[in-house]
Amino acid sequence: MHATSFGCPIPTSCSFLNLSLWYEKATRKRYNGDTGRPVFTFMKNRKYWVPRLIPQILQPIICALAWLFFKIFAKIEFRGTEKVRALSSGAIFAANHVSELDVPLLRIGLPFFGPLAPLYYVSRPKEFYTKSGWRKIFYGGLLFRLLGSYPAYSGHRDYAYSLQDFDSLLKAGRSVAIFPEGKRTVNGEIDFAHGGVAFLAHTYRKPVVPIAIHGLYKLSLRDLLLFKRRIVITYGDPIQASALVPQQHPTVKDFQAGSQYLMARIAEMLPR
Repeated sequence: MHATSFGCPIPTSCSFLNLSLWYEKATRKRYNGDTGRPVFTFMKNRKYWVPRLIPQILQPIICALAWLFFKIFAKIEFRGTEKVRALSSGAIFAANHVSELDVPLLRIGLPFFGPLAPLYYVSRPKEFYTKSGWRKIFYGGLLFRLLGSYPAYSGHRDYAYSLQDFDSLLKAGRSVAIFPEGKRTVNGEIDFAHGGVAFLAHTYRKPVVPIAIHGLYKLSLRDLLLFKRRIVITYGDPIQASALVPQQHPTVKDFQAGSQYLMARIAEMLPR
């Protein structure tokens, strides 16, 4: 007999593929008959506490290992952490996107436990990585969700739809991390920002903490082994939602303008 969880049989074989298929089935979309849009009951139902619990366990472990690694192989400095520690409830953390290492690094400077932990990341859906070589095996899907990452469903011109998985998280006072540019920089410079971060701040009335990441562009293993890199992570003063989006009934352009303002603040924070 199979054990069950979330109404789905748990596979007796513990292969990564079987677990992935079970997890996807357990978290499958249910469609609203009126709008035709998927309704993600998984995140909204309190009995599904497992995905929220697992990041609370895994993130401190991974961050501790990452902190040790960078302390050994790089000159790493965190600035402005006192501005973040003063926050008493969930917030939105927004950073420029330089490298895949941005994800653990922006988390290392935050308290491992407390009201801001864990961070839930906005990521790409699994389909985005189908042509990414070895990354398609691990990126997106089960592994990302276990680490506290949920996809943004882009291309629908509807922020509420694209960021629907973060609705219950922000309402519950959780913290969300997002890279407003939506992709890694290709030239080391800050790129155009999408309006999603401003939408989240305005809709849920959450402050946004700007984070400037410096020193990871084109980082190589050789740079680490030769201790050539100086990495600086700077946390800025939280920006209130009303400062990003002052309009009462904002449009898509207003959200984009708010996100651009945020990225300009991040650019000012980068070391010269």
